[in-house]
Amino acid sequence: MTVPPMQPVLGRLMSLAYGGMLASGLVFAPQALAEPLPLPAASDAERLDREAAIRGNQLQLHQGLALAALGSMVLTAGLGLYATNFSAPEQHALFQSIHMGLGGITTGLYLGAAGLALTAPSGYPIERSGWDAVTIHRNLGWLHGAALATTVTLGILTATGRIPPSTHGIAGGTTLGLMTLSAGVIVFDF
Repeated sequence: MTVPPMQPVLGRLMSLAYGGMLASGLVFAPQALAEPLPLPAASDAERLDREAAIRGNQLQLHQGLALAALGSMVLTAGLGLYATNFSAPEQHALFQSIHMGLGGITTGLYLGAAGLALTAPSGYPIERSGWDAVTIHRNLGWLHGAALATTVTLGILTATGRIPPSTHGIAGGTTLGLMTLSAGVIVFDF
C-alpha cells in the first residue's frame, strides 16, 4: 500500500481554511489593506475643533514632561557638580553612576516632551507677526535640543576619560540655561 504525499493534501486543507477565514472576516486580504476605509465626512470646522482639542492635550503633556525634564536636569547637574568637586574619592564612582542614571532619565523625559511638541497637530490657524513668545520658544527648542545632544555625547566622552569633566559641565550648563529660558518665555509671556 502506498501513502499519498501529504503536501498536496495539506495545501488543499490550508487553502480551504484560509478561504474560510477570509470569508468570515477573521483574516484581512492584502487587497483590502491597500484601500483605506473612507472616513466619515467632516466639515472643516469639525476637523479644526478635533485637531485643536488633540493639540491642547498634547501640549499640556509636553509642558508636564518638559518641566519634569527641567527638574531632573537640575538634579543631574547638581549631582554632577557635587560628584566632580566635593565628593570623597571613594564615593565618586557611586555619585557618577547616579549622575549617569539621572542623565538617562532626563534624556528620556526630554525626548518624550519633544516628541509630543513635534507631532502636535496645527490646530486653529493663527497669524503670527514678528517674534512672539511661541516663536521664541520654538527656536530655543532647536537650540536646547542640539545642546542636550552635545551634553549627552560629551558626557559619554567624559565617562570614558577622553575629555575633562569641565567640558561636559559647560555643555550641561548651557543646556540647562537654554531650557530654563525656553520655559520662562512661555510662563512669562511678554
